Amino acid sequence: MNNSVPTAAPAVDPLARFLSSAGLVSLLCYAVVLGLSFQFQYGVGHADRPIPAVLAAFLVAFVGYLVVAKAVVRAPRDRGIQPARLRLILGYALAFRLVLLPSEPIQEIDYFRYLWDGQVLAAGGNPFRYSPEQVERLGPAAPPGSDLAGMWDVANRSETVRTVFDRVHHREVPTIYPPASQVVFAAAAVATPADASLASHALVLKVLLLGFDLGTLAVLIALLRRLRLPATWCVGYAWCPLVMKELSNSAHLDAIAVFFTTVAMYLFASVPRRPASSRGRWLALGGGAFLGLGVLAKSYPLVLGPVVAGLLLARLGWRCVFPLAVCAAVVLVGYAPFYSPKHTDSGNTPVTGLGTFLGRWEMNDFLFMIVHENLRPASAGGVERWFVVTPDARREAVVIGGRAAFARAGFEVSDRQAAFLLAQGVMGLALAGVVVRLAVGTYRRPTRRTFLRAAFLTLGWAWLFTSAANPWYLLWGLPLVVFAGRRAWWLLPGLGLTYYLRFWMEYQTFDRAAAFQEARNLFDFGVVWLEYLPFFVLLAAETWWPRPRRVVARPR
Repeated sequence: MNNSVPTAAPAVDPLARFLSSAGLVSLLCYAVVLGLSFQFQYGVGHADRPIPAVLAAFLVAFVGYLVVAKAVVRAPRDRGIQPARLRLILGYALAFRLVLLPSEPIQEIDYFRYLWDGQVLAAGGNPFRYSPEQVERLGPAAPPGSDLAGMWDVANRSETVRTVFDRVHHREVPTIYPPASQVVFAAAAVATPADASLASHALVLKVLLLGFDLGTLAVLIALLRRLRLPATWCVGYAWCPLVMKELSNSAHLDAIAVFFTTVAMYLFASVPRRPASSRGRWLALGGGAFLGLGVLAKSYPLVLGPVVAGLLLARLGWRCVFPLAVCAAVVLVGYAPFYSPKHTDSGNTPVTGLGTFLGRWEMNDFLFMIVHENLRPASAGGVERWFVVTPDARREAVVIGGRAAFARAGFEVSDRQAAFLLAQGVMGLALAGVVVRLAVGTYRRPTRRTFLRAAFLTLGWAWLFTSAANPWYLLWGLPLVVFAGRRAWWLLPGLGLTYYLRFWMEYQTFDRAAAFQEARNLFDFGVVWLEYLPFFVLLAAETWWPRPRRVVARPR
């Protein structure tokens, strides 16, 4: 007789069931986006582009993402079922990305510049040396064998490459993208036959960027485990619809810098407390190297310098100078080949394009817009909008003083440029104040979570203060969103997609110049309030009336 007691069948994990259902809904949303994307053909059918339908699909996916993230973060930590949950999260994360990989980039043309830069570098040229406009204007008559003639030959090496060249926007500006990203672009060019279809060129680039995207996810999981937090918290990055839109669909190069920067954050967070061990110093040096690679992929990681310095000063003492020096050395070595006299005789340098970008680009901004409009007088195109409280005479005096200061420094600028640069200065000082405060806080309490929260907030406020608040810039800090400390920050990746409404509003008035400008103004000075205010209202509410916080892990 068998006296053994039968064991109960294991209970079904309700969170796993919920993840499966939510994942299927999100997958359906991305399948809808895939189908709609093919209506976004370059240069045609602007008024018929289904931008509202695409945004509706992303909205459904984003609401599901927020619900899933809340459920995952609040779920009890049952180690026995964590692996199954993680497999579900990662499986769906990969599926989301693969569904959108063959999609037509939606309202995106930056990748033409990436493809062109890659063709130039792969052919041995310097993409920083000449702008596409210079190549088109001077290339046909350039001396045979010159770099300019070589770039003109590259532009005409195949019908596809010529199409890429013709579609590069802001043609008068040399590339703004740093050397590490250029290497990735060149790898895509080498891996794709010149006469392959344009879709094939874009797909190869997307696959390379997908590798960096998935690498970021892997490093994030390692970081969470280092802090003894559930690896399932990676859902904050893994399932975010903004990642699907801006990487898998739009092929933004930010995936490269985000990967290198996340590796750097992992290595810095792994540095033990003093007294510094040999292992800790090597981790810090590695972090410095990867932070340098991040700067070589896109310049934004520079803003993390003070927070990193605060952590390393607290943990390594005076030895913190070495990883910071390694970071600087990596950046200098990366740029050095492009700074030879031969490569700067055109009047352009590797930072010419970046300087142009910082000196005139304004898009989807809010805080910068408010400051700028309160500095810009009527002589510089200023308008008495309802939120402008500075008298025009005061604005005029400030701009005149600014122009005089720029003139003394050797720069002649117009009233319009002076107002813009002064606004940049104000926002730069505001960001500096935030970063210094976060750096000091990290130094005084150099725990891993304090450091990672400070790093996230640095990148988050950098986006809020910028004049060009493109939604894909929110990817910079997204891997660290679980350390944000305020739920309001989770809203920004969804709110940022409001940016795409501007194009739809413009397209409805393409044939009427006055109405077209009115549509732009309605978005730039009206809709952006609806984009940003929910975030600031919730952030203020959480700051002034904080809820009791659950203890999720001991600071380390």
